[in-house]
Amino acid sequence: MILNGFGQIAYDEWIKLPDRFPNAALDVFQIMPNHMHGIIVLKNISDVAWLAPALPPDTDTNIGIIDVDASNRARQALPL
Repeated sequence: MILNGFGQIAYDEWIKLPDRFPNAALDVFQIMPNHMHGIIVLKNISDVAWLAPALPPDTDTNIGIIDVDASNRARQALPL
């Protein structure tokens, strides 16, 4: 795919995420015409002060993958 200006911004910002968030590692991603998909791996979760208190003490550091599209579809299906 040849990225337009907006696609290039999405790519550039995606690539910079580990610089902004040291506990984040990037995995595969795909820029689509009007959105993007990507997997972010959280490293050393116990070091993240805002997240660690929300996790039970014996929680593995692999939290899992959140299906954002499914969440958005479910939200859109709710009556207003």
